[in-house]
Amino acid sequence: MNLMNGMNLMNLVKPLDRNARRILLLFALTLASGRPATAAIIDFGNLTTPGAFTSTSEDGFTVSAVSGNWVVSTSFGHPAPFIQFINAVQGPTTAQLSVTAGGTPFRFSGVELYSSVSTIPYVFTGLLRGSQVFTASGVVPNTFGNFATVTNTGAPIDTLLISLTNMFISNPMGVDNIVVTTVPEPATMTLFAGGFAGLVVRRRRHRRC
Repeated sequence: MNLMNGMNLMNLVKPLDRNARRILLLFALTLASGRPATAAIIDFGNLTTPGAFTSTSEDGFTVSAVSGNWVVSTSFGHPAPFIQFINAVQGPTTAQLSVTAGGTPFRFSGVELYSSVSTIPYVFTGLLRGSQVFTASGVVPNTFGNFATVTNTGAPIDTLLISLTNMFISNPMGVDNIVVTTVPEPATMTLFAGGFAGLVVRRRRHRRC
């Protein structure tokens, strides 16, 4: 908050009673400092038992299997464990994961993809309140059993869908280290501004009476 804005704020809150001034100034200073974004790397480190994967939660984010037979591998990863799916039929099969943060907006920065013997066709879809915000697609060359990092830039979302297409039967394909960052909710500033304006108007009307 710069000096001029601080002086203007003080002039606005002067007509208010002492308690109201203290509360409003406290909120103003908190908002002016900005809510820090919270970065997280979802590395599936809390998955200690191999077997079928349905969902897991880390650092406020939840990863869930939407389609495909996802399993936990505790013997491999970057580092282990990680989650993967294996094509059980001949021909391409697409499996999908969702990433959410309990309704909190976040940005998706990247993920590490793995395949044993094939290329990795992928699609990233970002949604906000049910509407598509972005989609990014591509094909990662055969990693020959290693991990490849795919980065992403996009607007804030509240749901991320990661879709991978496995081209060959019995080929393990999976993900590790999903990088996400929560972003401040702009509604907080809007609510404060509206409430603050209402208090000032109310006080001025009271003085006129």
